[in-house]
Amino acid sequence: MTTPLPPKPVNLPAEPPLTRMSNEVTSLRASVNKLARAQNALLFNVKALSDQVQSLSGTVQHMIKTMRLGAGEDDVRRQLH
Repeated sequence: MTTPLPPKPVNLPAEPPLTRMSNEVTSLRASVNKLARAQNALLFNVKALSDQVQSLSGTVQHMIKTMRLGAGEDDVRRQLH
């Protein structure tokens, strides 16, 4: 027995070139907008991280000054609390 052949695909009319180009431009515009939003989010996160690093740096500098060799034990306790 032979297997029947599948039906031939229906030939759909080709999309007009200007319509296809318009759709591609629309798709590219959406991609650019997504990239712009992602870039803004990244810049926001970098700024927040930079602020945190600056704050941590200030804290470490303060701790170094507090724990310098000449500081008395009472001064260290007072400044850490």
